[in-house]
Amino acid sequence: PFYYADLIADTEIEFCLATQDPQGNWTIGITRTQTDINGIGMLSQVHYTNQGGRNAWAPNRYLNIWVADMGGGVGGRASFPGDEPLAEDGVVIDPLNFGTVGTAASSGPYNLGRTTTHEIGHYFNLEHVWGQGSPNCNNTDFVEDTPASSQTYLGECPEGDLVSCGSLEMYNNYMFYTNDACMAHFTPGQKVRMLAAIQEYRSGLLTSSGCVLTAVGEQPFGAVTVYPNPASDRLWVEGGGAINLYNLKGQLVRQQRAAPGEVFSVDVRALPAGIYYLQVWKDEQTFTQTIIKQE
Repeated sequence: PFYYADLIADTEIEFCLATQDPQGNWTIGITRTQTDINGIGMLSQVHYTNQGGRNAWAPNRYLNIWVADMGGGVGGRASFPGDEPLAEDGVVIDPLNFGTVGTAASSGPYNLGRTTTHEIGHYFNLEHVWGQGSPNCNNTDFVEDTPASSQTYLGECPEGDLVSCGSLEMYNNYMFYTNDACMAHFTPGQKVRMLAAIQEYRSGLLTSSGCVLTAVGEQPFGAVTVYPNPASDRLWVEGGGAINLYNLKGQLVRQQRAAPGEVFSVDVRALPAGIYYLQVWKDEQTFTQTIIKQE
C-alpha cells in the first residue's frame, strides 16, 4: 500500500549460484537426486544422501536450498539460525513454488518465486509480521516498523486500506501470507534484523569461496576477456585458448578450442534464452563466468 512507501528497504543482500563446491571443484551450483520417497521435503531424510535425499554443502559457507516434493498444502520451510542440526540448516521449497520456470506452477497464487523469498527471510531470523504462532495482536516479530496483525490473507491478494490490531495492514510485506503477486518488500527494520543475523549467526556466508564469479572486463588469469554479456548472437573470447559452455542442468552445450591468445567467437544463436556457465582455459588455469543468453 502507498502509505507504507517510506518503509520499503533495499536489503543489500545478494545471492549467486555456487561456482565452487566445498572441495574447491567447479560446479554449476545445482545437484539432482532421484528418490521414491513421497513428500520427502517435509521429512528430515531430504537432508541426508544415505536416506534418499542429499547432504548439505558446508552450511556455514553455503545457503542450501532443497527443492523437493512437500506433499501438497505446504510451499516451503526454513531453519531459523541455530534451530536445526547443522546438517539440516537451510531452506526447502516445493517444486511447484520454486522460481518461475521449469517445475513452477504456471498460474497463481504461488508461482512467482516469493515462497523462496519468504523462507529465506526466516533463514535470516525474520518472523511473520504477526510474530510467532497464529496471528495475534499481542504477539511480536521483534521488528519495530512492521505493524501487528491478527489475520492473514492466504491465497488472496487484498487491496485498499485494511485495518488490524488498530493499524493499517502491511499485507505487501514478504513475511505476510498473501499471493506471490501481492508480495513486494521488506522494511528497514527487517533489513537490520537480517543483517544482524548474518553477522552473528551466518558470517561464513560473507567470506565463502563458493561464489567466485568473474565480471566482464576483469582479467583474473592474464588478458582474458569475454563479451558481450548478455549476448544474443555471439560471445567473443580474447586471450583464452579453450571454452566449455554449460546450461543450468550442467549439460555441455558448446565446446571450442583455439590457439592460445587467439580472439574467437562462440555462436549462441541457437541456444534458448537463459543462464549459462562459461568455463575458459588459459595457461593451464581456468575461470568461470555466468553468461546470460537473450533472445
